[in-house]
Amino acid sequence: MKILVAREAGFCMGVKRALELAVGRAATAPGEVLTWGPLIHNPQVVELLRTHGVDSALGYSDLGPGKTVFISAHGISPAERERIKETGVRLCDASCPDVVKVQAVIRRHAAAGYATVIFGDAGHTEVRGLLGFAEGRGYVVDSQEDIEKLPELEKVLLVSQTTRPRDGYEQVARAAREKFRNLVVARTICASTLRRQEELAEILERAEALVVVGGANSANTARLTAIARERGVPAYQVETAEELPLEELENYRAVGVTAGASTPNWLIQGVVERLKERAHEKSPAPVRQFFRLSRILVKINALVALGAASLSLFTMLMIGTHPVFNLSALAFAFFATQSIYILNVFADRKALMINAPHRYSLYRRRRGALLVLAGGEGILALALAASLGIPAALLGGLVFAAACFYIFPLIPGRPLRRFKDSAHLRELLPSLGWVAITVLFPLVTAERITSPGAVFLAVFFVLVISLVRSILFGLRDLQGDRLLGRGTIPVLLGRGRSKILIVALLGLLLIFTTLYLAATGWGGYPALAIYPVAAYILTYFFLFRRRIVFEGLFWEVLVDCQFILGPLGAGLVRLGMAACGKGPFG
Repeated sequence: MKILVAREAGFCMGVKRALELAVGRAATAPGEVLTWGPLIHNPQVVELLRTHGVDSALGYSDLGPGKTVFISAHGISPAERERIKETGVRLCDASCPDVVKVQAVIRRHAAAGYATVIFGDAGHTEVRGLLGFAEGRGYVVDSQEDIEKLPELEKVLLVSQTTRPRDGYEQVARAAREKFRNLVVARTICASTLRRQEELAEILERAEALVVVGGANSANTARLTAIARERGVPAYQVETAEELPLEELENYRAVGVTAGASTPNWLIQGVVERLKERAHEKSPAPVRQFFRLSRILVKINALVALGAASLSLFTMLMIGTHPVFNLSALAFAFFATQSIYILNVFADRKALMINAPHRYSLYRRRRGALLVLAGGEGILALALAASLGIPAALLGGLVFAAACFYIFPLIPGRPLRRFKDSAHLRELLPSLGWVAITVLFPLVTAERITSPGAVFLAVFFVLVISLVRSILFGLRDLQGDRLLGRGTIPVLLGRGRSKILIVALLGLLLIFTTLYLAATGWGGYPALAIYPVAAYILTYFFLFRRRIVFEGLFWEVLVDCQFILGPLGAGLVRLGMAACGKGPFG
């Protein structure tokens, strides 16, 4: 079964804005924070908002002085806004900017004597709000047949609900032009909806069935389902991966996945990963076992741990230490990294549930076994460090102590509960941890060092690629991190500046590598491996920007392979030089 995922699926701009406003205000506003009805039509997100202290007001009796009330992304009528203000609340407008534009168009034309005809769902929150701007001369139609039922009107403005299908709006507009001589047709379907509909059309040409992810009460999600069925493609609307009709879907060779504008990325990702797992379950036994084992190893951070051992190898090649004489340092890097990463996952389960649902299920089911694994590897790593002498033992103990201070609460109940809750330390401290494990540890256990320049370049190389990894994962998890109130670099800088920062860091790395090679000549030839690593990162960064590969386990493998590529290249260079009788191993 082939999975075709819509790149435009997930939150639209207006929904993102509303959620970020609500979460941000909940953290600072005094008193109770409410939304006027559900902020968006997705029960999972509404429940998440409750954990942030943002609840839904059921009526005017829930409002009062001292409370903060958010208008949902769908907007409300002027009369409703005034009535809410009369209760004495602090009113925050989270209306989608696209909806506000439609409201302004209706208000302007209503003042000029135009009647307003709205193509939309009469019971939808957005449409009810838009009617309030029509000064009592508003009509709602759902099809071109409804146009014929309208009374004779002298001047007419035709608008559409922002999430309606373009084809349907064009049909209604043609019928309205035939009926009304003085007609203004406004383009009010939002750009995100248009892109979503265009991509859906492309997917329906290739898919035999479609899965639509979204809330059961979401009108635009239901509309995507209806569009697919109208075109003869079986469509299944689900809220979570648990609702997937897997036995039915496995009968199709290609299944498309899309989602409504109010569906968060983590729900889409969970559905996609479950479909991929089901597809692998029908593969031949050897292939199925290979994929199953590979997915488990990635989920328990074995690939990350292997990357740490590989970077330790790179440091040894840079400073002239033969890896065979320092296998304990390589083993320390592997066990220490995997232990710390597993513990970090357990300490941040809420973020894992949102940003990596494919991993969350494994950690929930195998909690005991994974905790035993993390504890055992931590003890083994400390024992290896102790066997290498006092400096190594001290550094190993410092690494684990710093990791515990970073991951776990220091003073329960205080605003700053963990170092990782600090926006300025979230990405920097883990990168410094990578440097300590993969550069400093091999240094304190090495018999000799070829040059300080090699050490500096190794430190900078590890620092850059670990920071790039953190920023990329932060970009992938940007939606969830904002909802959780996490201060990552992408949250603080924004998506555009974070991407610029990645390119700038890689640029500096290439400059320092070139200067180092120019200063040392062939004496620093293992550093040549940094060039293909930078090229590799830029390649998958391009794939990420184009949303060709941007989430899921395959994306994690693609990113974490950068830790292995550099040491592999440096090792090949060393072996080549040794075969020619050059270098310290020749």
